[in-house]
This record gives sequence, C-alpha cells and structure tokens, in this order.
Amino acid sequence: MNMSYLAYLFFLVLIASVYLFIKASASKLNKLVFSILIFVLYIYILLYLIADYFTDNGFDSAVIYHLKYGLSGAGFGEYWKLILASIFYILFGLAAAYWIYSKKIKTRSKGIIFVYAAYLLIIMAFLSNPLTIDLYNYYQTLHPPDNMADFNEFYKQPKLQHIADSKNLVLIYAEGLERTYFDEAIFPGLIKELRELEGKSTYFTNIKTLEGFKSTMGGVVASHCGISLSSPGGFNNVTGMKEFLPSATCLGDLLKQEDYYLTYFGGADLTFAGKGKFYSTHKFDEIYGSNELMPRLENSRYHNPWGLYDDSLFEIAYQRFIELSATEEKHALFLLTFDTHHPTGHPSGSCRQIKYNDGSNPILNAVACSDYLISKFVNQILASPYGSETVVVVVSDHLAMRNTATELLHQGDRKNLFMIISPGASDAMKIENLGSALDIGATILPFMGYRSSIGLGRDLMDAGQTTSEVNLIHVNLPYWNQPISQFWDFPIIQQSVEIDIINNAMSIDGRPFPIPALVQFDDELQTSIKFGSSEDLFDNALSIDKNTFFLLIDKFKGSDYYLIIGKGDRQLKKDKIESNIKLTVDDIINIIGIAQGAPLPATKSTFQVHRVAHAGGGIDGRTYTNSIDALDYNLKNGFSYFEIDFSFTSDGHLACLHDWQENFEKIFGFETKNSLSLESFKSLVNNSGLKNCTLDSLVDWMQKNPSSFIVTDVKDDNIRALQIMAEIVPDYASRIIPQIYYPQNYDKVRGMGYEQIIWTLYRYNATNSHVLWWADTFSGPFAITMPRERLEKFLVNSLRKKQIPFYVHTVNTVEEEHDIIDVYGASEIYTDYLHPKSY
Repeated sequence: MNMSYLAYLFFLVLIASVYLFIKASASKLNKLVFSILIFVLYIYILLYLIADYFTDNGFDSAVIYHLKYGLSGAGFGEYWKLILASIFYILFGLAAAYWIYSKKIKTRSKGIIFVYAAYLLIIMAFLSNPLTIDLYNYYQTLHPPDNMADFNEFYKQPKLQHIADSKNLVLIYAEGLERTYFDEAIFPGLIKELRELEGKSTYFTNIKTLEGFKSTMGGVVASHCGISLSSPGGFNNVTGMKEFLPSATCLGDLLKQEDYYLTYFGGADLTFAGKGKFYSTHKFDEIYGSNELMPRLENSRYHNPWGLYDDSLFEIAYQRFIELSATEEKHALFLLTFDTHHPTGHPSGSCRQIKYNDGSNPILNAVACSDYLISKFVNQILASPYGSETVVVVVSDHLAMRNTATELLHQGDRKNLFMIISPGASDAMKIENLGSALDIGATILPFMGYRSSIGLGRDLMDAGQTTSEVNLIHVNLPYWNQPISQFWDFPIIQQSVEIDIINNAMSIDGRPFPIPALVQFDDELQTSIKFGSSEDLFDNALSIDKNTFFLLIDKFKGSDYYLIIGKGDRQLKKDKIESNIKLTVDDIINIIGIAQGAPLPATKSTFQVHRVAHAGGGIDGRTYTNSIDALDYNLKNGFSYFEIDFSFTSDGHLACLHDWQENFEKIFGFETKNSLSLESFKSLVNNSGLKNCTLDSLVDWMQKNPSSFIVTDVKDDNIRALQIMAEIVPDYASRIIPQIYYPQNYDKVRGMGYEQIIWTLYRYNATNSHVLWWADTFSGPFAITMPRERLEKFLVNSLRKKQIPFYVHTVNTVEEEHDIIDVYGASEIYTDYLHPKSY
C-alpha cells in the first residue's frame, strides 16, 4: 500500500477515535490515558514525517544508519524551518491532548462502549501508521527466511589481476544527481553538458538503488567495498569504532596494493556519517573536508551551511590533480559534490546566470548548475596534459532524497547515474545490464587496467556475468546484515584487556576502543563490542544470551568507572576502577571459569531480617503518625525495626513526617502551604495527643532503647538526609538502615558507612530484570522491599535463588501475611498492626 494513503488512513482513524471519545462517558482516568495515547501517536507520526521529509522513502535504512552513527557535522542551519515547525507541531499536540483531557461535555448520552471503540481505533491508528510498517519491514530483515541464500557463496574476496597499462582515476560522487534528471520527457533541456560527455562515455542505465544504499555513506560503501552499509548493532556503535569496516577489502585497499596515491575531497564535514573514518581506514593518503578546505578559500564567507560550494571544491581539487599527475605517481582522486543537496540545493555563486526554465524550482536550478560545474571539471581533466592517463567516473551517490522536484522524479524510471569516460574514447556505449552501487568498483577496474570482483559487486561489462546472479544478490542482500557486520572486525582476546580511565579508553591486545563499552565474548574469546550511553549499554546487557560472557565498563553508578564481568544476566565480578588496570587472558578465564567449568556463584546477602513497623507502627487505630508514642507502643509489642518517614523543615532539619500536605493536615488539623521551621513544627499540638518526632528527639529515643533500629523513608533529597543522620546519630552505621530508591545510589550510601541497606522499589519503574541485574552489583548486607502489586513469581523466585531477602509492604491482615510469606516466600513484611513473630 502507498505510504501516503496509510498516512491519510492514520489521520482519519485518529480523528474518528477522538470524536468517539469526546462523545462518550469517560472517567477521569480514561481521559488521562487516552490523551497520553493521542499525544504519543501524534509524536509517532511526526517521527515518520521527519524521516520521510529527508528520504522520500519513510523510515528506511538511511535513517537507521544516521540514528546509529549520529548527526555530528550536519548542517542544521539549513533545516531551521523544519525544526521550528516540529516545535510548533509538538506544542499543538500537547494542547490537543490537554483539550481532550479537560474537555467537559454537558450532555453525555453515549456509554462506555464508545470509550472501548475509541481505544480500538487507537490500536488501529498505531497499526496503520506508516512508521509501524517501516519498523516491521526493518525487523523482518533482522530475521532472515529459512530459504535465504548463503552469503559466502556470493561474496568474492577481492584480488586484483593486472590486465593492461595502469590508469589514474578521478571519481566524482554527485550528490543525489540521479539518472532520472536525464529524462527529456520529464526534464526537457535540464541536462546539457553531461549529456555531451555521455556521448563519448560508457554509461549504464539500469543501476538500481537497493535498501542500504539510500544515503551517501550507503552509496560510498557499496561502490568501494561491494557490500551494504551495516553497523555492528546498537546506537552510536559506529561512532565508537576507531576504524570503519576494517576487515572489508575495498577499492582504496586494492589500489593501495598497487601503489596508488589516494585522495578524497568533500565540501562537508568529514565527521558527518563517518566519511573521514571510512577513507582513513581504507588507506587514503589525503582526506579533506570542510574544516580542512575552508582555510584555502579566498573569501572566508563564501560557503553554505554544510561547507564548501562545488565551484570552490572543483577548483581546489583540480589544482591537486595537476600536482599529483606531475609526480608521475599513480593516483586516484575521489570527490563528493554538494550543490544538489536536498531539499532545495545550494547552487554555487558562479551559477548565478544558470536557471532551469523560469527558475521557479530551486533544486532544478541546482541540478543545472551541477551539470555545468561537473562537466567543466571533467573537461578540464580531459584537456589537461594528463587526460590521456586518467579515467573519469561520474556517479550519483544515491537517488535524490525528497526535494522540490520529487513529484516530477516519481514520474520517471528512477535509476542511479553511472558513466565512465576512458582515455581516447570517442563513441558512447550504452550498458543496460542490471546492476547497483555494489558493482561500480568492480566495473571501473578494467578501465584502469585491472580486474577483480569486489565482494558482492560484479563487473557489469563482463560477458560471463549473469543477470540472475545479480538479481539473487539484490533479493538476498537485506537479510545478510549479520555476515556483513563481521567486517567490523571485532578482535579475539589473545593477550589482555587494558582499561585506561584517564583517557576514557580501553584496548584489546593493543587495539584501542572508547569507553563506556559492553564487550561480549564467547568461550573462544571472540568479542563483539557495543558503545553508547549507560542506559543503552545497560539494556543491551540485560538481553545478553545466557551462554555469552561480557565485560561492562561504565560510569553507571556516578562519576567512577566500574568493571562488571558476567555471563548472560549473571554478574560474576564487580569492581570499582580507581586506576588503570590490565586483565590478562588468564585473569579473564579464571574469573569466568571457562577452564574449570566453574558454576556461577550465587548472590547472597547477610541482611538481618526483622518485621518492620510501618511509619512507626499503628497506634489506637491510627497510621502514619511517625510519633514517639507509636515507637514506644510498638517496641513493647515486639518490634525492633521501625520505618520512619522524614521530611525536611524549611530551615533544613528533619521532621518525622510523611508529607507537608495531606498527612500534615490529618495529624495537626489544618493546612500549610509550605514546610514549617523546626521550632514551629515542634511547637504544634498533635490533634491525637501524640508527641511530635524530629531527628533530634528520635536520637534521644534510640539511646534510651538500644534494641531499636530505624529504617528511613526520606521523601525528598535522600542522600542529604542520610549524610545528616551520619553526622548526628552516634551509632548510625549499625542503627540506621537507609532505604534507597534508585540502585545507582547504593555504593554512595554504602560508602557513608551504613552497614545494612534496603532498596525500596515503590519509586523504581524499570523491569524486574533490571532489578535483578542491579541486585547482582550490590555487595554487603542488603534487602529489597516492594509494594504488593510488584509481587511477581519470576522476581521473587529469582530473589530467593540468589538468597536476597525481600520485604513486601504494607500488609495488615493475617490472610495477606499468609499469602505473601507462605505462598510467595517473602522474607518479612512492613505492617501497621501485625506484631512480629519471635526470632
């Protein structure tokens, strides 16, 4: 189905769902949920529209690649209108969602069935969203069919054969300058100069664009290396790699074997999409981008948001071509133009007089300019004293992305531009054989005096090459991401892993990588490395196969680096990295127990379990009093662990109070808009006659009752409160049991000296797998406590297996106590009224 129709369907279904919902009798909770869903859907379609704005192909492989690599070096200034429109779009979506939530209908005659119908339409809207379809199609490529062809049957290891005198090479990647622009029926008179060059070239009319070749780097990698652009997986992974597809043998590698001097010129930033990293990995001697070329401009203000205009680029490149040719050294010069960059192009200043027709379509003016500038540059090369020694190639890096001529382009048979002008050629040769960017490198080589297949690429001039083989490669290519990703060449650990926290780096057998990083490896120590944010690495670590080992080097607990070594979802060793360290192969083997087949150690906590009196425990039918009276009453009834709520006073002291709003009003009988000072709080009279409690009075009570222990529940700024307690409570380390709310704070609180810690899950919204992962990182006595609704067999069974004590709160009936302790196996409970069993 056409994606534009899907987009229309999406909006129709969305509008219908909103209409039904606002006519229905919906509860406040339903209104909140529905308005949130509407906003999420609204953003969902925005993501698709932005992706489609750039690609004219929705959320495709080009978008995936740039999300993985990042957008460093992009000319964001060119898209200020899009950025502004997106902001307004988001604000409008928020306003619409709020309107749905707050709208009141005077007469609601429709029943709950309309609410259900609205939710059903929401589900349909998700399914009909083009982004859903694109993501599903991408997911399909990650799960190849059983009848997929074997990659190794089609991949040919490049090996040059010398067949004639060597020629130099000038290859021009023309930004989005596809062959469709040559169609006179659609663009009469647009391409003039290049058509003349085509008249004395070998040109190819059936160069398809495949999935993975829809960005500049996709086209460059395919034409150089004969493979599709595949990253090792995980966002920012490509950014983290020091080298770009280091195990792939590409055109630059082959030419360097023949002593070619290799040069690249591009007007944009080398960091964008990894161009500079790619060319440096594959043996280029000189690599120039906007930062390197800007100082050469006579007019430093003559540039576009991305970098150099093409007339400047060609002028600099031609000078270098003459210099290289004069050395009589074999050389290859690669250029990437920019003037035809979508959506409107950036025609060079020297093209001010060049317009297409009435000049109303800006991208076509840019195409006309590129036709002139590229042809002028090629003719300069051919007319130079070195033209007879040089093969010139003009190829589009990819099909044009969405621009001001997109509707016209869709009227044609969209193919890539590819022409080769060889020395001495005077007649045109038209080649209609099926091909793609994969075949460009292998097809160029014979014109330079060599022959070789390059990966999946074939020589389209080879009479023995069959269309059926090329077609099979095209059909299977989307499913070969896994074998292609191996060209990123992750190392085998043969000697050591060294971690350098000063320079935020690690090395495997001397090969450097950045950190944070997640290093996965098998029992032969073959690695696969992921880079990115702590959250990304953490999520990746949770999904590791149970038979896969890993090293995680990250700052996930604050400013200090930690090293975790584990297997699957189990952690075998965790250490804070305080200085640079080196792990030998023997160290790693001993830890993971490969040599001995050692069983995985169980996590074990020596936390001393006792029943906990919730908020000091109930007294006279009242709860949440946090009072001295409640402490006295429940101490007599056998409690030794007392959970106390703490809130800060306005002057920075700690009061035993759940909150300054509802709980305060319940206890003292009046409202307060803000927190009170310590003295004001102490002077208040509890409407139940109970004694107010502050940290100071609590310390006095603890000294009078040495068998008591306090479990903290600080409502705001927990770390500061625990620091205060450590300064004020004489025997805080053993008598205060801090509750933490987020696992990242565990080591910080442990470092304060507290002997026992409880991690409470009532504020922690991550999955139970996350809980178990973090629990494996804790050392020392600790327990976990959770609300009743968090109880789940997988979590509690895993905690028991790991011998980690866990509590459930708040439990106040004998039936609940039996269910939670005897059925679920909880270690103990927090309660208001159920007195402890004897221990």
